[in-house]
Amino acid sequence: MYKDVEMQIQMKSEGDLLIDDYLEGIMQFGMITMFANSLAIASFFTILTNLLEMKINLNSMMFYSRRHEAMADNGIGKWRGMMEFIAFICIPVNFAIIYFTGDGTWNKAGTSSADKYLKTDMKYEALTALLIIIAVEHGFMLLSTGLALLIEDVPVSVREQEFKRNYIKKIAEEKLI
Repeated sequence: MYKDVEMQIQMKSEGDLLIDDYLEGIMQFGMITMFANSLAIASFFTILTNLLEMKINLNSMMFYSRRHEAMADNGIGKWRGMMEFIAFICIPVNFAIIYFTGDGTWNKAGTSSADKYLKTDMKYEALTALLIIIAVEHGFMLLSTGLALLIEDVPVSVREQEFKRNYIKKIAEEKLI
């Protein structure tokens, strides 16, 4: 009857792996978002490796290590700030990659390969092309910030349910006292 419990007790604990998992996820997020235009297929391979890793971790947790104790938490903590920073910094990084690499050619007039992405026949000097890229990049950063301000972190329905739950909890505590 207690065979499964006895087996769990005898297995070794894996310790706190949550920090390592978050660190790995943040690093993958950074690499994919900052260098997406350099190797677009990397996103696909990241999904495949994450699915494989989930399967391996699940197998390990089920058969080879002690179960983790469930602990409640309120979000992902400081990792969220790091993700927001990476999401913000990836915009200029990607535009810089497009500007400085592109198809890798520079012509005699000093125009960069960014002309390929500007889709125009007009030839710009290198400084003018750089200023255009910076303006577009700042536009995207402004759009990103605006969308972050417009979209609520917690939906209204969730806030209402949380308020009701806290209200019921408060009434129940008052009745007990």
